[in-house]
Amino acid sequence: MNDPREQLERVKRSLDRVKNNKNKSVADYRGDLYHFFQDCYHLKDWIKNYSTINGY
Repeated sequence: MNDPREQLERVKRSLDRVKNNKNKSVADYRGDLYHFFQDCYHLKDWIKNYSTINGY
């Protein structure tokens, strides 16, 4: 597994999409919001697995 900072960058990009929701449909906003929380959830796995692999 790669460095969790890669996933953290995805979380940040997802949050930017949620924040910049002007002129989006409700469905698009919900999709962006869902994607953000999914990225957050997976960040936990990245951190956990990175710590296990690298002995932290």
